[in-house]
Amino acid sequence: MTQKATVAKVNLGFTQVEGLHLKKGEYAIAVPQVADLFQTSRNTASKDYRRMLGADFQTSKHVTEFNTNPVNVIDLQLVARIAVELMKKGNKLAESYVLAAVTESIERRFDRAFDKKRSEEEYNARLTARMQGKEARWDLTNAIKAYIDQHQLTGNQAKFLYMHATNALYCTLTGEPSMHAIKLKYNIPINDTLRNYLSDRDLKHIEYIESLAQRLIDIDDIHPVNAVTQATNSLKLGSVGIQRVARI
Repeated sequence: MTQKATVAKVNLGFTQVEGLHLKKGEYAIAVPQVADLFQTSRNTASKDYRRMLGADFQTSKHVTEFNTNPVNVIDLQLVARIAVELMKKGNKLAESYVLAAVTESIERRFDRAFDKKRSEEEYNARLTARMQGKEARWDLTNAIKAYIDQHQLTGNQAKFLYMHATNALYCTLTGEPSMHAIKLKYNIPINDTLRNYLSDRDLKHIEYIESLAQRLIDIDDIHPVNAVTQATNSLKLGSVGIQRVARI
């Protein structure tokens, strides 16, 4: 008698997948679920992933407690490899998930080392915030690129515009004159990313700011630096600042 794989909803913070627990104890995901996860084609998923990974792309077929027809599945390590390969090919959703998942994995180990207790709901909320924040940044990046093209900006004006807009956001948010001053004040390594030290509350604020700034640029043709400053000030966040930075 064939032993069926059991099925459970797995919360990934920003979405859910149907996870499989195979008879030998491994965890796996059906190939179409992986395609949905990274928004690639369901119809050509196996062919596309095999093209990326070659002979390393090994699937197996299993019946489940809800489906008597064999399901084509892959293990979690292969899912991770697919995510990395899609990231290399420019899949922004895969890039966002890889970075968010790696950060969460390290953060969990730091939490254990410092005896910091968090619920799964907290981890999922933070993962969701990181994913949503990335999506807002893609929209803002595209808006700034369109502004550069429309106004035919060249040289340093174009090269550093996104950096200047990002700096304006954080400086307005914290009330500090520069990114260097922000990192010194909060004891953040100069070469580290400030976003890694923000609280859930501030990540939500920044997601809103970047989304509003994107609309101001696209709709009202406002200069990106002025757009993020205006969007930040509209929330009256100058006195809020960074909520939690003691992660190192």
